[in-house]
Amino acid sequence: MNIPTRRYDGFRAAEFYGKGNYLGAYLEMDNTSGQALEGDETLLADGEVVRAGVGTPEYFNASYNWVGPNGQPAMARHFAHGVVTITNNDYSAYRYHFSDAVPFSDSLSLDFEVGGWQHLTGNYRCMSLAYLEPKRFSVRDQDSSHTSTGGEILTIFARGMVNGRVFNGVTWNGIPLELVGGSRVVTDSVVTVRARAPFASSGVGALVAQFSDGVETILPAWGHRATPTLEFRVQRDEIDGYAFAGDTIAITLRGYPAGESANVVFEGLTLPWIGTEPDASEDGVIAGRVTLPSSPAELPEVRAKLTAQAVSVEGFPDAVSDEFLTSIRLQRIEIERLTVLGSQGGSLTELCACDFQGADTLDPWGRMLVKRMQVDTTGEFVTVALPVRISGNYRLNYFFGQSFEAGLIRVSIDDSLDLDSVRVFSALNPQGVWERSDTIRGNWHYLDADTHTVTFAGDRALIFQDTVEMILDQILLESEFHIAIPESAPERRELPTLATLAPAYPNPFNPSTRLRFTLNTSAHVKLEVFNLLGQSVKTLVDAPMTAGEYESEFSCPDCASGLYLARLSLPNTMMTRKLLLLK
Repeated sequence: MNIPTRRYDGFRAAEFYGKGNYLGAYLEMDNTSGQALEGDETLLADGEVVRAGVGTPEYFNASYNWVGPNGQPAMARHFAHGVVTITNNDYSAYRYHFSDAVPFSDSLSLDFEVGGWQHLTGNYRCMSLAYLEPKRFSVRDQDSSHTSTGGEILTIFARGMVNGRVFNGVTWNGIPLELVGGSRVVTDSVVTVRARAPFASSGVGALVAQFSDGVETILPAWGHRATPTLEFRVQRDEIDGYAFAGDTIAITLRGYPAGESANVVFEGLTLPWIGTEPDASEDGVIAGRVTLPSSPAELPEVRAKLTAQAVSVEGFPDAVSDEFLTSIRLQRIEIERLTVLGSQGGSLTELCACDFQGADTLDPWGRMLVKRMQVDTTGEFVTVALPVRISGNYRLNYFFGQSFEAGLIRVSIDDSLDLDSVRVFSALNPQGVWERSDTIRGNWHYLDADTHTVTFAGDRALIFQDTVEMILDQILLESEFHIAIPESAPERRELPTLATLAPAYPNPFNPSTRLRFTLNTSAHVKLEVFNLLGQSVKTLVDAPMTAGEYESEFSCPDCASGLYLARLSLPNTMMTRKLLLLK
């Protein structure tokens, strides 16, 4: 397991199948603290709990944490078990069961939990030992699921055979399988063959080997699925697992005839493959990547399953994913993933958020890393790069850490003020303890498809503060088409109609055009015209207005011919119209 950064994630240290005895585990970590792995272990043999509910370091007979209250490493309590190596940030521990081996007949697994102690970024490595009784037959499928899909290659290994014996074939549930490789003559008492699973007849049946001198049962019950399968993974490792406009999704389809291709569909949208459309391999696998629509306006905001449809074979069953994909028009951006373009004064560090939560707070901070900057002069700042994939109207929402050492934060986007004097000082939190703020919403901006800058500047909240800290956690990039994070997949709801902006008339125009808009409720209204660089050309309206119909004229004698955007902004909505000036 590499870089576990979610609190209480599972960490599988051992996994065995068959009959045997579990003999122990050796664990290594490189980490900034020995207090990094404090969760509970679960040791299961044949599905039954053998040991559970004890702090993981206790499994190794070490102390509750691997750093004692005095800051010194706490060595093993028991001879030959526990922490055996501490070198800088590297820790290793082992526990062997030579005298108390754990027997199992079918399977054994050992899981730990990543705990909430200190900074969790690091590498976890584990080697587990077990003695497995050799079987006369063993079967391995390609994805280690212990079942097969159409076209999947099964590797069958037999031992303890009479030399010279010939492996003529294999059947599943009475259906002959195609032999595609291996050596069919027993040599040195072993033989290995490779067979292709059939494309029909789902269910559970016996795998039977046909030798030159008779038949033998390989496995009495082997599961097979004729319907193709679909697996997907969003190519972003942010905490929520949601997909945003333009995101890439890795797709693996199993159970297709060699050379077949497939369309991947999400809520009626056929998602384009990246690069050349992949075909099924000889093993019946189609693997590639697809993309969601690049524009948030075209992205359905739903929670639904992916479907794959074969292109050429008529009547071939669709593959449906077991998991749901949730697509939203909110892109969550972890602050530690953004490139720091510059800073003035202060000291910028990366820390783990969960270590500074209150003792009664168990809710994780998602990915638990934050940027923390100490400021001792008003206006000291840090600037990060914010990539935007497609031009449009966006609002940035922020999460900060609230603490006794914090003060005020001022946020600017491309040198344009977004938030001013956000108070993150909290007198309720003791020193060294943070709490995550609620969502702090910025203003709407028209952002081009480009890299933009977001600047966070700090200031004192109270006169007695000599230094203050800014704790920066996440940014939510919200498109103008966002409604809400869905709980299920209901019919799409539209934004309430607070206003309408009619098409400009005349359009194209020269020298002037008129813009009509209707308000259904009283609100502060701003009507502006922008060029394609996102620069404001003219503000036509900026005032509180009552419900009714209005009209405003736009003319710009000094403007060049080209495309312009008229934007009507209300507190909770925004709409645009294109204007074409022809001189």
